[in-house]
Amino acid sequence: MRIESIAQGADVGLGSSFGATLPRVLALIGGMFGFLLAICVGFILLVIPGIYLLGSLFLFVPAIVLDGKGPIESLNHSHKLVKGNWWRLATIGGIALIMMYLVYLVAAVLVGLVMGFRGSDPAFVFIVDVVSTLVGSLLMFPFFSALYVEMYREVKMRKQGGDLAARIESVGTAR
Repeated sequence: MRIESIAQGADVGLGSSFGATLPRVLALIGGMFGFLLAICVGFILLVIPGIYLLGSLFLFVPAIVLDGKGPIESLNHSHKLVKGNWWRLATIGGIALIMMYLVYLVAAVLVGLVMGFRGSDPAFVFIVDVVSTLVGSLLMFPFFSALYVEMYREVKMRKQGGDLAARIESVGTAR
């Protein structure tokens, strides 16, 4: 909710965002249960349907939080939004995951090199590794949250024809 408010230029506070999301917790839990059930069934049938469902249903959280949809309705809405955009969204998500992996890999190598040259106690190295992973997560989480919300907004705009309306408007104002 906070990321969406910033994107809309409203910049609602953290408490207000939390308060607006709190009534939707049961819908989020129900949506997560349906999401996991569909993916498990897809993976049991074959790996490919599971991967397809994973990509097709993963936008259910913004549908619940931003649009107030119920658990089943949000999964259906996500599927409809992703249909025809699966490969593009999977590519964007895949590149984002590779970026995250590289950040963690660089952090782990740096920690390993520094601790290796110091000849530190393995327990201390483990603690430093856990702390560096936590710091990396704190740095990466806002990026991935913003990317997730923006993917939802962009796909929703495309499905509703908002991208065409913006293009037509920009051509009209350019004259």
